[in-house]
Amino acid sequence: MFNLFKFQNYRFYWKVRSLILFLKFKINSLFFKGNLRIKEVKEELSITTQLAWLSSKTILFSIFIVIFLELLEKVILKLLPVDKTIFLAKTHSLITGNPYSLENFLMTIASVLGVFLGLYFTAVSIVASSVFTTVPSDVRELYLREKIGNTYIKILAILLAVSIIMFGYRIFNYYPGILPIVLMLIFSCISIFAFVMLGIRAFSFFDPTILADTIFSDLYANIKLASVNGLKWSDSSLQSHYHKLAAKNINTLNNLVEICLKNPNLYKKSVPLLSWRVCYFLKDYQIQKALIPTDSYWFSRVPKYKDTFLVDGSVLQIALQTQTSIQPEVITDNYWFEDEVFKILTNMLKVMLDSHNIAIAADILDGINKYFEELGEKLEGKKCCGMLKNIETVMEPYFLGLSEDKCKGTGDINFALFDRYNMLLLSCVIGFNKFSREFKLSSFMQSVDSILWEDKGAIYRSSVMSITLERLEFLQKRLEFEQKVEGKFISPVWYRRQLVGIKIGHVINECFESVVDSLQKFYVDSSNILLDKKLIVLTTYRTRRGLEAFSKIQVHLSSIKKLIEGFDKFNIEKELPWPKWDWDTIEKRIDKNNDSLIQQEAKCLPMLSLINKTENEPDLFGETYHRICQECFESLSNNKDEKFSIVFPSLFISALQAHDLLRVSYKDRDARTQILISFQPLSDLIELSGYAKIYSELFSSPNLWQTCQKSWDNYLSNQVKKDETIKYIITSYQYKRAQFGLFARDIWKTNWQMELNNKLRENNLINSRFRGDDYWKGLEGKQIHKSPFIRTLCRGRYEPFITASEIFLLVYFVKQHGINDFVDNRDFIKHLEEEEALHNEDKA
Repeated sequence: MFNLFKFQNYRFYWKVRSLILFLKFKINSLFFKGNLRIKEVKEELSITTQLAWLSSKTILFSIFIVIFLELLEKVILKLLPVDKTIFLAKTHSLITGNPYSLENFLMTIASVLGVFLGLYFTAVSIVASSVFTTVPSDVRELYLREKIGNTYIKILAILLAVSIIMFGYRIFNYYPGILPIVLMLIFSCISIFAFVMLGIRAFSFFDPTILADTIFSDLYANIKLASVNGLKWSDSSLQSHYHKLAAKNINTLNNLVEICLKNPNLYKKSVPLLSWRVCYFLKDYQIQKALIPTDSYWFSRVPKYKDTFLVDGSVLQIALQTQTSIQPEVITDNYWFEDEVFKILTNMLKVMLDSHNIAIAADILDGINKYFEELGEKLEGKKCCGMLKNIETVMEPYFLGLSEDKCKGTGDINFALFDRYNMLLLSCVIGFNKFSREFKLSSFMQSVDSILWEDKGAIYRSSVMSITLERLEFLQKRLEFEQKVEGKFISPVWYRRQLVGIKIGHVINECFESVVDSLQKFYVDSSNILLDKKLIVLTTYRTRRGLEAFSKIQVHLSSIKKLIEGFDKFNIEKELPWPKWDWDTIEKRIDKNNDSLIQQEAKCLPMLSLINKTENEPDLFGETYHRICQECFESLSNNKDEKFSIVFPSLFISALQAHDLLRVSYKDRDARTQILISFQPLSDLIELSGYAKIYSELFSSPNLWQTCQKSWDNYLSNQVKKDETIKYIITSYQYKRAQFGLFARDIWKTNWQMELNNKLRENNLINSRFRGDDYWKGLEGKQIHKSPFIRTLCRGRYEPFITASEIFLLVYFVKQHGINDFVDNRDFIKHLEEEEALHNEDKA
């Protein structure tokens, strides 16, 4: 190469070089055209086979008739004393003796096929003139490239040519062979029945979206050519050419969708079908993308301008001296394809919302949900969150602009749309969790070890994740350098594994952080905006999906931890930057977001009771009430006084509203049923209030009991007949307790009691009933709690002998308000006063 350098000053060198490059281009062009021709032949052969298959029933029936007659003829020949050769000779003499019959047959076929061609082009021209006169040129070109019709026309043209050639045989007094005649008969039958099917199919061209098949087929071909399975896949010129072809096809698809969106008659069927096809195409592209080099010119190039104050001094000096701008850095946009195609989906969604086709918009979101789940599984969480922002610009203004009347009911289709919208980020979480469960690190590293690094396309054919391609390409270039310099690979296997492991770890960390950030912004922050707008039902739906998303993240934290811990064995060289995970901070962050969503949902609860629902609609108030009720207890058992101070007052008001609603709903039932059912919400309040007192003393957290006491005090102070209200509560509770049997939420409350018992055992305040060693211990080894209330509650060896409801009635109504209607059968107040007296003596 250095010897040729000296010839660069001579003209003949550049002429020879130009000639060589020209010949190389021509050879590559021939290979490229040949490859395209082979592909076209395969497509035409496939379509021809399909047309033959569609006509097979009738053809087979015709063949059956011919075979049947042939067999019948043979049977007759066997019965009659006639030699077969004589019969065949006479048959041949009939054909040669009457040549006009063959000529008439060929002329008939030619005329019929000519009529078919004329009729088909007439139908096509009618459709084109009525539908495609005002469409863009690329859509008209797409119509002309419709594959099935073009293949059919070619078949007819070939049959016409064959019939003319066979007729030319007769002009020169020759007879065609038997095989051409038989084939002519078969393909004539196919053309006849195919014409019927294509004639019917021509009417479907009034729906332009039928042409999308050709676009998707071409896009699949473009992607395949740009991948390692394509011709000259590493040639940058061809990569750029495939990029241009794909960009043109995407533009055609966009124009086709625009035509469809301008025709309301196509909304019901075509738009949902087309949107789902686009979503599934994007899912397939995620798989094919792993076969394309990350620096391929299939991806677009975009400029990236640096901050002028951070530019190197020499670059800035050159720009000033030459009076030019600072040249930007050209970077690869590896998401250009997804962005361009996703714009089409966003546009479809916007048009459907503007035209109030809510059901179709919901169908579009269903397809996007499937795609987002695929992105989450491929660890494309950051990209998924970016796409969600684009959808937010369309969806949020629509829902914020809904009237107050529409936001009061739950049966409106807008809420089905809103629920699908809220599912988008949750779908990404589901995909990410699926990856964390199913990803096998050991098998992945084995596939990396088995890569033939000498083969440039090996890393793409190894079925590794697309997120690791950039790191694998980095490794391959350096291993190639080692091979050239040292004659072998000198980098150890463990070092390669560590480099790949670091990349995966960083991508997982980035995906997780992006998803959690978006969960907080999309569910927590936006729920505050909806709540400020008084869109109560929308806020409830969003908080529900947010709680579900954070719950799924929280449940799968163990599998994520296990996955990350699996990378530790590959972290040998400690100097390399390794992603860090602060699990305590992550768990606290998730808990904080959960609490925020619960608090928002609790604020919605009182207003949800005002919604009139039917049996065909979900009981949004009832479901939310029970969730908040459970969250109240969990905030007590986890000593979250701030959360309890927000959640319990809303639950208090809602329980009273639920009590009134149940009394009205069951007013036609007998008195016993009405009392037992309507008292359930009040029973929940009494039970939770008792636990508020218990946990307040157990954790030495007076705010818990103060919040509860304040709610009861406010309620009773607003009652005109305070004593009667208290008497009603106590009497209803005693009546319910006297009934035999289990009620709707008794098992639920039993779990609360078991949770309290576990807390007391953890603090060594009571002994286990089922452990023998604890049985013989008796009172020995027990901790003495500083609260007289807890000491009274835990006297004895086992769990408390009194329920939380009884504790509240005794402490609040009997002791504090001096009500004597509730009898203290267990002398709890007496023992409590004794413990308090002892406590005061000790302090004195």
